Amino acid sequence: MATTRGDGLGYDIESFNRDGSARVIEVKTTGLGKHFPFYVSANELRVFASAPRMYPLTGALDQVCRLEPQSFVARVG
Repeated sequence: MATTRGDGLGYDIESFNRDGSARVIEVKTTGLGKHFPFYVSANELRVFASAPRMYPLTGALDQVCRLEPQSFVARVG
């Protein structure tokens, strides 16, 4: 199961490009700046070594994105 779910795949999210082709996404984030180290697994390196791309968002999320509520926390009682 570890090779088909979780960190065993080498990416966090499986999505699709506009043309319908598969796209995999690995998320790395820090609030500590670009010089703060982060970890990369061997699987992540295998999946993303050939053509990684980055799209940074700088600033408060509500200032750089249009936010739309999509989920809620439901508690009984």
